[in-house]
Amino acid sequence: MGIGTMELVVMLVVAFLVLGPERMVTYARKLGRFLRIVKIYLGSMTEDLRETVIEPLEELQEPLKEMTKPLTDLTKETEATVSGIKRTINKDASTAKKTAEITDNSAETEAEDEELEMAELVEEVSDSPSIKADVDDAGDGTEEADLVKTAK
Repeated sequence: MGIGTMELVVMLVVAFLVLGPERMVTYARKLGRFLRIVKIYLGSMTEDLRETVIEPLEELQEPLKEMTKPLTDLTKETEATVSGIKRTINKDASTAKKTAEITDNSAETEAEDEELEMAELVEEVSDSPSIKADVDDAGDGTEEADLVKTAK
């Protein structure tokens, strides 16, 4: 919490009105001496606090840092290893996915090739004169003829 410029001006005006111009100079000197003493006192307190509390704590922290350094190093190594494994797994997964896509595409291509071969075979068979003769000899040939037509 600080004192702003406006607050300082208001305090000076009030002090001027209450004390008057003659006593204002005397109280300003007294206030300056008081603030100087407070500053010296706070400076010595800060130095004492630093010597008695902060420096011993820093000395205690050094061995603790040395003790935890292997754990910190181990943690970093473990994180690096885990991230390497994750990269490998992701790489293998993407490779497996691509392989599966290629396999699926080749399976679809094989199925299409088999259907094409079957259609060509049925066409060859239906165009064969001996098959036509067998169909004609079988009777009216409607069922066989229907089968041949559906195969085309």
